[in-house]
Amino acid sequence: MGLTGNETIADRLAHDQCEEAIALVNAKGIKPKPVNKRYQVIIRRWVEHPPKEAREDHMIFNAPCEMYGSGGNQWTGDCRGGVFYAAVDPRDAETQRWIDYNIRMAGEVMEFVTAGEIKEWARREGGENGYSREDVDTETEDNLRTWFLNKRGRVKGEILYSAAMGWHVVALDTLRDSLTEIINTIEEQCLPAKALKQLNLVISAGVPERAATNVTKARREIEAEHAYTAGVHFLKEALQDIGDYKA
Repeated sequence: MGLTGNETIADRLAHDQCEEAIALVNAKGIKPKPVNKRYQVIIRRWVEHPPKEAREDHMIFNAPCEMYGSGGNQWTGDCRGGVFYAAVDPRDAETQRWIDYNIRMAGEVMEFVTAGEIKEWARREGGENGYSREDVDTETEDNLRTWFLNKRGRVKGEILYSAAMGWHVVALDTLRDSLTEIINTIEEQCLPAKALKQLNLVISAGVPERAATNVTKARREIEAEHAYTAGVHFLKEALQDIGDYKA
């Protein structure tokens, strides 16, 4: 990425940071360690359709530095965390290589949400804070979008690999929502068998290493018909392990 002489100070600082990162990567080589099956990442959400340059199942990265995409699928666009974008096929032979490189270039994963998904979130969030469905439905779309982006617009997550799902993104706020729903399935609905199915889906998608022990213990206790005591206890411990999701 060259300079023209007309850049702002911020542009020049971003350029220098990118050049340093690229030099470091080139010195060490792009290829990552094959044992690394998870990467911490920032997820940035936008209320719009995914760009036409990428398929729906691709991971889309955005950064202030140029990145790599599967099959050379990278481009420039509107400035968010930067103007550079790359789309990575989660099942490509070079997937891990491009994930590793793009994260080193300060790449954030883009997640695109619809107005309908935001309204469903707002109904759940509002219900937990004493607002009725009617209260939420009378709010304007702009207000709901602002509320959602303030609460969930930029969150922590991990890119994980599993044999069943390949490379995929797990957002910590979504994971916390799933575990909370499982607890409610046990405590409020009294349906431990349903909770076990929900938990198995969460485990198959992957959880952060710091929470994996308590999630595994929770499954074992639910299977042993101790869902209401030890099962719920370990699920709540897992929520503590995951911690804050906001980036």
